[in-house]
Amino acid sequence: VLAGRAAFASTRLATMVDAVTGCGGDWGFSNVAFIDAAGRPVGPEHDARVASWTERLEAFAEADTVGHTLIHQEFVAVDMANLFFRRTLYDATGGFRDLPHTWAWDFCLRALSLAEPALVQSREFVRRIELPLSTSAPLRSADIDAAHVAMFAAYYADACRDDWVPPNPFAPCVAHWRMHFIKTVFHIGHVLALPLAELERLGETVLTRQVARATTAVAPGVDLVGFAYGEFGLGESLRALAKACVVGGIPFAVQDVDLGLITRQADRSIAAHVVDELSHRCAVFCLNPDMMRPIRSLLVDGTAAGRCNVGYWFWELEQVPREWDHAFADVDEIWVATEFIADAMRRATRKPVVKIPTPIEVTVSRPYTRTEFGLPDDRFFFLFSFDFNSFITRKNPDACIAAFMRAFGPARRDVGLVIKSINGARQPEKLRAMRDLIGGDDRIVIVDGFYSRDQVSGLQSVVDAYASLHRAEGLGLGLAESMYQGKPVIGTRYSGNLEFMDDDNSCLVDCTLVPIRKGEYLYNDERFRWADPDIEHAAHWMRRLVDDAGFRRRIAARGRHDIRTRFTQANAAALMRRRLSELGLLAPATEAPATARG
Repeated sequence: VLAGRAAFASTRLATMVDAVTGCGGDWGFSNVAFIDAAGRPVGPEHDARVASWTERLEAFAEADTVGHTLIHQEFVAVDMANLFFRRTLYDATGGFRDLPHTWAWDFCLRALSLAEPALVQSREFVRRIELPLSTSAPLRSADIDAAHVAMFAAYYADACRDDWVPPNPFAPCVAHWRMHFIKTVFHIGHVLALPLAELERLGETVLTRQVARATTAVAPGVDLVGFAYGEFGLGESLRALAKACVVGGIPFAVQDVDLGLITRQADRSIAAHVVDELSHRCAVFCLNPDMMRPIRSLLVDGTAAGRCNVGYWFWELEQVPREWDHAFADVDEIWVATEFIADAMRRATRKPVVKIPTPIEVTVSRPYTRTEFGLPDDRFFFLFSFDFNSFITRKNPDACIAAFMRAFGPARRDVGLVIKSINGARQPEKLRAMRDLIGGDDRIVIVDGFYSRDQVSGLQSVVDAYASLHRAEGLGLGLAESMYQGKPVIGTRYSGNLEFMDDDNSCLVDCTLVPIRKGEYLYNDERFRWADPDIEHAAHWMRRLVDDAGFRRRIAARGRHDIRTRFTQANAAALMRRRLSELGLLAPATEAPATARG
């Protein structure tokens, strides 16, 4: 199987066994290291074939699910020799079939119906690249294209059937993905793999559901519309509201939207509540206002059906963009998570603006150790996390790095800083600039890549403090989650984080408000300004947290208490129920009143 062009890392067997058994699965594969004939590393910048493989391997980590990636790629970046599976799974799939050019891909699709694979990020598989190195990707032959069509035709013969329900709940098929799967078949151009009669049936299904969407009777309760699986702030917020509805006994459903965002959407914690059609009297759109236009048909259909459309919006600045006028026109009212956002919205509209604080709850499945994240045990670690897609200038990691260096000279070896980011690979120049800022300071660790929700919480649990010198935040989820876990936090004295941070429960950093310069943010508007945090003040707080254990314990305990008592699912549910009842969209509340500041 290795065929002389591949090899295994010495750690592969133990790593793969741990990964597959650890996730309770039956199969998996690892990332790949590329070398030339002399054993020298070959990077994507050196060879176009490596670049293509690397791009597709990264897609596995970033996509909704492994199955999503398997049916979207032009070729699969999984070598037969890289597959690791239990014998029982191999037997259940029937093993490798005699399908030239698609042996591994075909096996992966069939195995996927039985179990979700373990994806190991370390490079446990080594692939040799034939010389000479190439500057252009190899052309696909007609034979390969025909093999791909035949493979997908066999897969879709099952996946398009309503009665085919694979054991793996994440397998791409009509039974599990519903309308999203049907749309995917058309979006990725797999129509050649389906007979005409099947295409007509799927098209009729789409049309029937579109008609049903406009005529479905609305029942008491709420539909939450947004990124149901998104591993970023908007997705986290939607799932938090969904869990609040469960706690509060509010009838609800969730509709996932597919806006083609280039970021991972793989959190399936509320998948059981995801439906194809809106069916309740109120639809809450957990999207940014600039994302509302692509789903305007849902708004129009909802209005025609007598549904109340609500925007649950986040924003970081005191003024909202003029470009949002259309979004205000399309909703009946706006719900917000913080008073800071509420003030900004009230300046822009006369429509009702209601504060429903996002519930904050952190669960960690097991005790994590620093060793799992490559961190030593003998240092006081600060953490800051951010998404490059959310504008690095606004998130301001450079200020966090500068404050740490100001606070602790090179001789201070008992401290460290972790900068955890995602989507840095999509902005390599900015990621490189951040690494250059650190220079040779080995106390500062940059980790760019996707962690699971549990791993993110696990990382928060093993550090000593969290610091965010942001220029503006609608909420500040990393700060709030760290406070929930009993960590002392440092944050800019500005914007949405002041909803839960004060001088008694955290270390607020003084700042001045400065105009946002052209090109620094999403919109260019002379009205816009944000914070410029005081680096020296932040450095003072860092030193005090490290050196004053009593102070550190006091504010950490107060912060933990405040978050856990004020920002609960029960409080959010009570506020939602109260507002829905006021609008006549739900029966009056019978629960105790909310205690969150409303």
